Amino acid sequence: MNDADVLKGIRVADFSQGIAGPYCGHLLAHYGADVVKIEPPIGDWLRSNGRRLGDHSAQSLMAGRGKRSLALDLKTESGRAIACRLIKGADVVLENSRPGVMTRLGLDYAAASAIQPDIIYLSITGFGQSGPYAGRPGVDTVIQAYTGLTFANVGHDGVPHRVGILVPDMVTALYGFQSIMVALYAKAIGRGGRFLDVSLTQAMAAFQAYKLIETALEGERPEPLAVPSGTYPTADGWISMSAINEGQWARLAAAIGRPDLVDDQRFKVRDARRAHHLLLNEIIIEETKKQPTAAWLPRLESADIPHNKVNAYSDLLGDPHFHAAHAVAWIEQASVGRVPVAGIPTAPRAGEGAPSQAPAIGEHSRGVLAELGYGTMEIDALISAGVVVG
Repeated sequence: MNDADVLKGIRVADFSQGIAGPYCGHLLAHYGADVVKIEPPIGDWLRSNGRRLGDHSAQSLMAGRGKRSLALDLKTESGRAIACRLIKGADVVLENSRPGVMTRLGLDYAAASAIQPDIIYLSITGFGQSGPYAGRPGVDTVIQAYTGLTFANVGHDGVPHRVGILVPDMVTALYGFQSIMVALYAKAIGRGGRFLDVSLTQAMAAFQAYKLIETALEGERPEPLAVPSGTYPTADGWISMSAINEGQWARLAAAIGRPDLVDDQRFKVRDARRAHHLLLNEIIIEETKKQPTAAWLPRLESADIPHNKVNAYSDLLGDPHFHAAHAVAWIEQASVGRVPVAGIPTAPRAGEGAPSQAPAIGEHSRGVLAELGYGTMEIDALISAGVVVG
């Protein structure tokens, strides 16, 4: 069964920029929704977030796939009029401005629902619509720090580090997509449209739910869930491995040449290992540093220990199992070349019904305006006036 068209007939007016809103919009497009991305005449700032290739960065290639781009100056009255006409025919609106911005533009939920009473309106913010921090800019790095993710990610240097990928943005996009899908079902059974308030703060609280419970019950630095478990240096790199139960622990100890550790009272049972995890990790590191990664992998495989070398992304892209698991496909992106596209679990793959291309700035402006009832001369005038790029 191919679900690439399950949302066919759903139109989304996507006013969002950055990652969280745009990736949420991409997920809707992936399942067949007509997602019209309304972006400034210079393009979504995401297009320049990182190395730029033509109209794209790596992030915009990910978040823009499957959408149609309408480059529109919302600071002009004519631009806002176009946006209102688009909302009138839309099922969903996405936006991720700070609270108050869409109100000043006359495109907030109150205005949108007056235009289209059954509209589903998703507003993504950093800190939510109300509260003492509502007006703060909520970029990914700040949200990682605010919600404890940085605190949880302490390196071997003892310093809390930002996770190197955009976890709050991506997680928020997933929760936003989930919220929209529930709202679309509710609308389909006669419950009408609604306003959806999804913040990066809320999303990361939900994502880290067990850590909040754990902290309330055990304090700031609870003991690790499993010991030994983590990343260990080898003579030429790093491996990750984990012993969840007693059998795995005995086999791991034997695999690193220290079967004596199993009878050591400090490490004999799980609770003892948790209490002495720092010492145990030091002992394991002494052993793993003696051999290169390639020597450890077959030994850990034979011992049936959960493990893997620490891959770079280039390792992953070249790994045969990664391709066999349909985790990635390669496409030809206009003006960029061949790029890998990560698969979405259970969803159609790029090139097999799912959208492949990310649009250039204003690539679809003329077509979208024509669908909204604008004539050729009107469109030419809007482009000449700088209201529209296309």
